[in-house]
Amino acid sequence: IGKGNRCMEIDLCMKAVTELYLLENDTLFDANQRSKGMYILAAGKFAYVPREAKAGVALRNGMKLLDLTSWGNHRAIRPSNSFMSDVDGAQVMAMSLRADDYLSEQGLWIKGWRHCGRLGTCSEQSRALLLGKEGLHGVLREHSDV
Repeated sequence: IGKGNRCMEIDLCMKAVTELYLLENDTLFDANQRSKGMYILAAGKFAYVPREAKAGVALRNGMKLLDLTSWGNHRAIRPSNSFMSDVDGAQVMAMSLRADDYLSEQGLWIKGWRHCGRLGTCSEQSRALLLGKEGLHGVLREHSDV
């Protein structure tokens, strides 16, 4: 974007992106919560627990893959990036996420999108960027010539 329209890039950063500073066990969003936009993980460790896992559906040994449209970088739950986590007193399969992963892009484009799971932090001093849908849509309207 910066090469094509430097003003639009600056507007996106200033009007649509919010930097989130997080501590261990903070929650960025929960299942069935309305989306505020797309989350880009910048630093730290994060865990995503799908709604199905919270409802008690077993996700073991990578046999059941999540809908890939829900994940940035097209990653699905597999033994290499999944672990057991305690949620509301029950052991469920969670997915380990790291910097440069992104989630909930659908929230930018689908009116009324609700999250399909819970995203929380697993480390102190985590950071994420929230690309807000209202801010993004406003910038796109302002730069409709691009």
